[in-house]
Amino acid sequence: LLVRNEPPSAASAVAVLRASADVPFSQLTAAYRDLACPAAAQVVRMPSALGAAACDALRAAIDEACEGDQASEDSVDGLREYQLRLSNGQLAAIIGDEASRKLTVELPRAAAAALAAAAAAPRAPPPAVLRPYQIFARRYSPETRPWFIFHTDVAALTANIALCAGTAHRGGKLLALFDGAVHAIERDEGEATVHPSTLLHGVTRMEGGRRYSLLIFFS
Repeated sequence: LLVRNEPPSAASAVAVLRASADVPFSQLTAAYRDLACPAAAQVVRMPSALGAAACDALRAAIDEACEGDQASEDSVDGLREYQLRLSNGQLAAIIGDEASRKLTVELPRAAAAALAAAAAAPRAPPPAVLRPYQIFARRYSPETRPWFIFHTDVAALTANIALCAGTAHRGGKLLALFDGAVHAIERDEGEATVHPSTLLHGVTRMEGGRRYSLLIFFS
């Protein structure tokens, strides 16, 4: 699925879970449990969460930050990181206060409420107590970071905002396990997906172009 970009139906969700030996046992157990949940209780899609100008500004910022050699390694898979870590203030300086508040305050509250309404037993924290504790913009390309293995996140809730449309590159599809199967999530520029961080997900191999995304972890 990841390396050959085969369709999600080429492997069962259980096969992917069994192959994810590097995922900590407690997180793998949660991923098995959540596989039975309906899609609405696992992933909230929010189109136009970020405007075109803000997406463009973030792409420019990460390109500038990623010039030259990248020495740091990602803690999940050991590949080199091509990403820009941001504080709340730095994010606001790039995209503006209003857009920043929409992503860090309004987006998680709305998503947490939607997830809770769709789940029999809510697993996300009450919306009012969610706070961003890690923000970073990431760049994928065939020559730099080509893919991301299936993994879960270390947060209560994850917001993933596409900084470019899926049609702007080849490969680099977001895959996630929910509703009993592996699903590809195609997104437009500025569209956000928000999910509990127990969701097992990955990114397929880049075959051309560049893929940009903004990640916000909430605790």
